[in-house]
Amino acid sequence: MRFYGLLALSCVLGGLSLPRLAFAQDDALVLMSEPTSYTDVVDAADEHDPFDLNLSIGFARSITTGNIAREVAGTGVRPGEPSYSNIAQHRRLANMLMLGMEVGVYRDVMIYARLPLVLSDERSLRAASSPGMPLSDLPFSVPFNSPTRSGIDYLVLGAAWSITNQARMPSYPTWVLMLEGRFGIGVPLHACSTETIPGASGACRGEYGANDAQQFVSDPGISGGTNALRIETRVSRRMGYVEPYLGFAFQQEFLASAEKYFSPGGELPGVVHRRPPVMGEMTAGLSVIPWEQRAHYQRFTFDLRGQFAYISAGRDYSPLFDALGVSQDSALTSPNYEVSDGSPADPSLRRSYNYGITDTQAHARLGARAALEMQAARYVRFTLGVSLFYNTPYLISGADPCNPNSLPADADDRRVGSCSSGILNPSYRPSIDTPGRRFRLDGDFTISFDAMLTAQF
Repeated sequence: MRFYGLLALSCVLGGLSLPRLAFAQDDALVLMSEPTSYTDVVDAADEHDPFDLNLSIGFARSITTGNIAREVAGTGVRPGEPSYSNIAQHRRLANMLMLGMEVGVYRDVMIYARLPLVLSDERSLRAASSPGMPLSDLPFSVPFNSPTRSGIDYLVLGAAWSITNQARMPSYPTWVLMLEGRFGIGVPLHACSTETIPGASGACRGEYGANDAQQFVSDPGISGGTNALRIETRVSRRMGYVEPYLGFAFQQEFLASAEKYFSPGGELPGVVHRRPPVMGEMTAGLSVIPWEQRAHYQRFTFDLRGQFAYISAGRDYSPLFDALGVSQDSALTSPNYEVSDGSPADPSLRRSYNYGITDTQAHARLGARAALEMQAARYVRFTLGVSLFYNTPYLISGADPCNPNSLPADADDRRVGSCSSGILNPSYRPSIDTPGRRFRLDGDFTISFDAMLTAQF
């Protein structure tokens, strides 16, 4: 009888101790102190986690619409202010498959790769509801349709280092430094039309041949044909159920396979812009974690963020890239020469051709994103998001006629032309760059939806 009493007492004491043991095991098993995905860096060589690998696959669909206007002679509301008339509405619909991989290298250090695969990219121009000027005065036709593009645009390779990690040092925020390179590996974009170009063997602009003969190809291309360097820093701080964060990024593009289209005359003196714009970006957001189950590696996260980007002036693809590139207007198909009084008979003169890429004005991009992230289990994470971006109005054709920073060789330098200072800009096209004939994007909106599945090993 005494034996059974001792056994019953042992069972009661053991039962009371079980919750305490489970709680202790939970704390040792997982703290769920990892930051949300914005500042999370997969790592390796930890005591209980020797290696981390994330593989992701996602789908994104975006729609961009905006009005395009042309500058007209006269004044605006205030004296000296330009006046614009709507001519078209541009639309772009893109679907992408996004592949990604993150590999832990050491504690708080990872390398990563991303490969966006463009499933379809459709661009078009439609006449404005009430055009403010005759469409016959344009160097291209409206409506205008580009062929559907698809393929691989670029490959991203990067590295991230979590300089401080709140999970390891609770008194410090999580601070991440990222360095990535983007490499344009697809066929560079060629200006194209779905309409048959008279006398052409293809619908896409190719390189100009001997004696300035127009050449055409059949491949519209998909890549911007540039490489890019991106430097970014991110910081976040988990405080109970919320994790505010902040990020800054700088991106510079360099000419690669598309160099002959950005700078068709080579390194001609006087050219103001040879390269794509430089971008600076700031991100501020808040992750809200209303529920998490530490023992099972589960949690829900609502992510809300705002973005601001400054895009400098530069030479870039615009919504009129295809239309201007295949235009048969003689003012665009004729080459620009190195000097103003040159002639086709002078073989020593270098030429600059129009391929649809134009000098664009500096502008800002404002954006917002809302996403739901579900850590369903230790090895699976789902993300659903929606984003909205707005580009402020800016000129999409407006090359300067002269470059005051390029000085003439002597007083008899023929490159001076009519410039009051500096020398002529070979990229200048009076039919689209002269005040009163320039084109402007009156702002556009992009809305995108995305879904991502990440497997975490």
